[in-house]
Amino acid sequence: KNDDDDDNDDDDEKKKTRFRFVLSPDVTPALRTLLHIDNNNSPNNHELNEAPIGTIMEVCPEGLTLIQDIATRIHKCQGAALIIDYGNVGSQDTLRAFQRHKQVNVLSYPGNVDVTADVDFGAMKNAVNVDWNRLQLQQTKATTTTTTTSSSSSLSGVQIVEAFGPQTQGQFLTSMGAVERTIQLIEDDKTSDEQAEELYTALERLVSYDEMGERFKVLAIAQKKDGIFAPPG
Repeated sequence: KNDDDDDNDDDDEKKKTRFRFVLSPDVTPALRTLLHIDNNNSPNNHELNEAPIGTIMEVCPEGLTLIQDIATRIHKCQGAALIIDYGNVGSQDTLRAFQRHKQVNVLSYPGNVDVTADVDFGAMKNAVNVDWNRLQLQQTKATTTTTTTSSSSSLSGVQIVEAFGPQTQGQFLTSMGAVERTIQLIEDDKTSDEQAEELYTALERLVSYDEMGERFKVLAIAQKKDGIFAPPG
């Protein structure tokens, strides 16, 4: 790398992006997903309607669809799923982009920057526990002759798929015995001092509040059964 390369890097940083965020002229799929807008374009989510003007909210319709597809697969085939990623409970302003290990404008160099955003685990949980189960109840009603007299009826007779959590990754791994297992491996006579140090460092990174332990969250999805409570962890 020479001085000319450094000059080019400086020029890249000074260049203004050619794209910008604008208001959509119509209701977007993301807005319909977030606000549950009806056919008359009237939002049903009163809580979000009361958010202050200028509040930034992120929504990922594809992500919510994916999590509901997972719920459907579990409903049909049983089993369970663990969703682990960095994220929060609730929508926040987290959209960002990286290039050459530096954070850059999201709209700079489309296709040549890594764009990411935190997962909204609250929205994912709601997509399963509320939206997906409501759809299952509606489908059950449509295929039976039973008349429901109240909109608040329970899902009696319908096998419920439920999302549990989220827990922080640190809480999850600790409750699953990660600390005890690491200690067991470190104290093994076959473990060298170098391996012991690597084990300790890895555990600290995974469960520490200042590392991945707090930033990463864990959401479990399983079919709810009588007498069975939330999955371990």
